[in-house]
Amino acid sequence: MKKQSKTTTVYRIDQEKGNYTTISRNILISTELTDSAKTLLQLCLNNTSEWKLVLSHYRKVLHWSNDKMSNAVSNLIEFGYLKKEKLPNGKGKGFTYIYIVSEFGNLNPNHEKISKEEITQSLTSIESSDDEAIIIGHETQIEATVVSTSAMTDLEYNAINEIIVKAIDGHHVTDDYIAKLSDFYIYKFKSGALTISKLNKENEISSIKRSIEKNFNSKMKVIEGWIDFHNNRGTKDQRSNIKQRALRHFNELEFPLDEVIERDVSTKILKLKSSIVDANRVYDSRYQD
Repeated sequence: MKKQSKTTTVYRIDQEKGNYTTISRNILISTELTDSAKTLLQLCLNNTSEWKLVLSHYRKVLHWSNDKMSNAVSNLIEFGYLKKEKLPNGKGKGFTYIYIVSEFGNLNPNHEKISKEEITQSLTSIESSDDEAIIIGHETQIEATVVSTSAMTDLEYNAINEIIVKAIDGHHVTDDYIAKLSDFYIYKFKSGALTISKLNKENEISSIKRSIEKNFNSKMKVIEGWIDFHNNRGTKDQRSNIKQRALRHFNELEFPLDEVIERDVSTKILKLKSSIVDANRVYDSRYQD
């Protein structure tokens, strides 16, 4: 498939014939993540429901040294895209590592770093098929093997509902995002990683709100870039006026910002330019009857 503009020609593989990974644009343009971390995250998000996350396998596939893989993993953990939990299998039966991969970058709100020794241990010792993964992302389905079959209680379901309702209050989020949040907490309760006695609702609500706001601000930066790209003509004052009006429009949308695409921005810019032209004609004698 060929795409061509006046200055650029791009050759693309037809999507129905190629192997693709759908990933948030915010990750690709992130200034927090290193190039290695972005590469590893894309691989983690491109997997089937039978996926087992084995970091040492990816190190071999990418031909990376232990240091390079450790740095990538550390970067993903620090900025909330990867989380590792060690759950006991029972006395004398070792441990199962549960990995959580989030496309939202919301797993470590305080940016706490993990020791390099612990990461290195993951690279050298995790070859077991008992390791499981859960993925949380905009376009990625959650896939997980629950390590416990304990039934959820009404108290736990009510707690999840209360957290989500309060966290999204005042924000526009997609139904898919809400469903993933719900599945995430259900998994945590069923696996035993979270209990009512351990649950701090206010902390959970604050963490989700920060994640939503971070995602909103990141998307607004992307939208601002689209505005600047399509708002490249006219006087400086006209461009400034159009930009401010466009930013205000998208900031006040009554639906999730994640649904906005570049075409929506270019269309809005054209409408704003047209409104300025029409307004100028009212005061231009050449357009008077």
